[in-house]
Amino acid sequence: MSRRTKGAGKKATGPQSAGSIFAGANYSTRRGYIYVPTVDTRREIDSYSHTELIRRARWLKRNTGYTRRCINGLANMVGYLSPRALTKDKEWNQLAEGLFEARAGSAATFDKTARFNIYGYQPLTTRTRLLDGDMLSVLTETDNGSGGAMVMTYEAHQIRDGITGADNSRNVGVKSNALDAPSPTAC
Repeated sequence: MSRRTKGAGKKATGPQSAGSIFAGANYSTRRGYIYVPTVDTRREIDSYSHTELIRRARWLKRNTGYTRRCINGLANMVGYLSPRALTKDKEWNQLAEGLFEARAGSAATFDKTARFNIYGYQPLTTRTRLLDGDMLSVLTETDNGSGGAMVMTYEAHQIRDGITGADNSRNVGVKSNALDAPSPTAC
């Protein structure tokens, strides 16, 4: 009998690290882990772990077709919403929708970075929420002094705690009160 077939019918005698059928849930020396030493949800994840989770999720999306399809497919199925004027005055409805389209339909007048219009921005927020877990949309105004509304986007890797006060009231860049509600001056 050859060495290869000698132990073919025997069970593996090594200890199993976990009883899950999912390889990702089992312990492996080839993967890192995230240590959570607290049950306080505000302090559950530190800035290093937050950045590392974002990095790994983005790597997975870039290098795995299934993950990319799950994220992009869901975001595209959710799609976007567009307001419609429904007054009895049909002429006014057309003018209002035309003004909205001129403003929000143009990336130059909708987004501070001029990368997105309203129709690309809404699926972006869904994609970013599914991938990174958070995104900050700041409502701002144009630089030319006209006071027109615009949006400025901060992705998850751009949101930081900054300088934390003695009261430890910031959590991933958002200042909160004692009951974990965002304070009026949240950022």
